[in-house]
Amino acid sequence: PLYNISGSQYLGLLKFFNSYQRNNVLGKQELRAILSRRDIKPTDTELQQMIDSISVESSGISFQAFVDYISVSPRLRDQEKDYSAVFSIFDRSGNGEISRGELTIVLVKMGRRYTEANAILEACDKNKDGKIQYDEFIEVMKKKTFDDIDVKPIALGY
Repeated sequence: PLYNISGSQYLGLLKFFNSYQRNNVLGKQELRAILSRRDIKPTDTELQQMIDSISVESSGISFQAFVDYISVSPRLRDQEKDYSAVFSIFDRSGNGEISRGELTIVLVKMGRRYTEANAILEACDKNKDGKIQYDEFIEVMKKKTFDDIDVKPIALGY
């Protein structure tokens, strides 16, 4: 629900899957063939771990499991929906901004320390009004790393 796949993307995934599948799954042999085209040579154990991490069937990856896995690629996800969904978790009052209290409640429910709210506010609150507006939140979420702010990524839902 948080990703968009166009009809042509879906058909492309289907064509790719069908070009490698055997018995309607991508097993170890098929995954090895796909990965070897990228000069990746996983062991049998690594291939089984890949299958187990994606599929409930230990024999291989079905088309649905393949689509579900590929669809979480950042290129296919609807980032605005993702950001909005995460923001709404913190914005408990629904007023379009995250207060220190709202932030603290969510952090504590996540098993974090309530004192992390100060670090997050310091990092996100660009206009220094004591609240995090959506645009401030988005700016932080779009950063590639959290190295330049003193907040652990888990505190923001990652």
